[in-house]
Amino acid sequence: MTSYPTPPIAQPNLPLIGALPSILKDLAGFIDHNLTTHGDIYTISLVGQKLIFLNHPRHVEHVKIKAKEIYHTGKGSPLTSLLFPDGILTNDGERWRERRAPLQPYFNPSYLQPKLSSIKSAIQRSFGFLEDAAANNSSFDLKTITSYLSMRVLIETIFGVEAQPEEMAQVKSALDFVVTHTINFIAHDSIPAWVPMSSRLQSKQAMHTFRNVAAKLFARQQESDGEADSLFSTLKNMSRTEQKYEEDRLISQILELLLAGYETTSSTIFWVIVFMISHDEVLQKVNSEIADIVGIEPPNQEDLKKMPYLRMVLSEVLRLIPTAYLFWLRCMKDDTIDGYQISEGSRVVFSAYHIHRHPQFWDDPELFLPERFAANNRSKISKSAFIPFGLGARKCLGNQFALMEIQLAIILIFQRFRLEFAPGYGIPKIKLGISLRPEKEVMLNIKRR
Repeated sequence: MTSYPTPPIAQPNLPLIGALPSILKDLAGFIDHNLTTHGDIYTISLVGQKLIFLNHPRHVEHVKIKAKEIYHTGKGSPLTSLLFPDGILTNDGERWRERRAPLQPYFNPSYLQPKLSSIKSAIQRSFGFLEDAAANNSSFDLKTITSYLSMRVLIETIFGVEAQPEEMAQVKSALDFVVTHTINFIAHDSIPAWVPMSSRLQSKQAMHTFRNVAAKLFARQQESDGEADSLFSTLKNMSRTEQKYEEDRLISQILELLLAGYETTSSTIFWVIVFMISHDEVLQKVNSEIADIVGIEPPNQEDLKKMPYLRMVLSEVLRLIPTAYLFWLRCMKDDTIDGYQISEGSRVVFSAYHIHRHPQFWDDPELFLPERFAANNRSKISKSAFIPFGLGARKCLGNQFALMEIQLAIILIFQRFRLEFAPGYGIPKIKLGISLRPEKEVMLNIKRR
């Protein structure tokens, strides 16, 4: 039997805690340093766990396509395993198909198209703060606006009832805690439950907050004349076992959809705006396309299909900032990748942020160049080198919904407002966590068109 070496250990590597201090201090720097030192595959030791880090598109194709039966997504992430023990993200095989199949129709274009008006309405109802800032000639925090916009769309799409400001604030707070404490969840997976950790208590408090808000939304949805064939009704039916309705399961499923959709859309809208107003030529082209195709009326589905440049901008932003960028898997059978042993039970992780910058696949990878995604260039891009929504059968369920919402938000915002950085602000540094968030706030000045 052939013996293969294990991937080299990333440095620095301290006893017991491994690379934890370096990751907490500068995750991007830690990954980049070890890519330079070890190449496209190495092992990260982290609080008693061994993570195999992959960084080549052929690795992605191997674990997601060629050897997909060996690598299970549901068993990979400690965060999703803790929060959603029986969800779409944490199951594999037949159980995963049972969880995903009932929801699939609600994210197909045929279902989304009639929802266009309600999504536009939810986006426009989020403009109150922007209108106030424009009227008062004041600046505003861009991330706050995009977060509430995304939260409103998701809540109203799932529940079919109008989201109240205090509800959005509470749900946002709970989800933000989850998003910004990734490393804590990894540590939870290695440290016994009896060991006191403040983050465990905070996690429980965040879940309690969400459950309270969800209960209010349930009650309002029950009182409304919602659709019998709606996303909420399907989730509720999925939460029945032996004809008994299980509220805990329903809450978990809704939180799973909110967490998956909220961060991706809010952060991508944020970064699209940041890159647009940082590049005058890009901003001018997008504004011209909006004026020529859409005019002053709200966009419809056909308008979105006729705006190739906006789609190019969006694709390039998703290349540079694939907000849900970490993909976790569990190896269920001994395997080899690039001549290295991947043992059964190993956790495997790859980063779309780094895959999208691989120098063998992208020229000048740090530059913002929407023309990479022009019609005559797209065919040259490897499918496994551009994975903002994943790859293979487990590609993000809501990617079409997210793309539609992001395009609508950008069009509706720039139809109505002129945006620019407030003095002292520009493109922020990226903070790597569970998603790619700005390192600090970004304040914008705004004027009504």
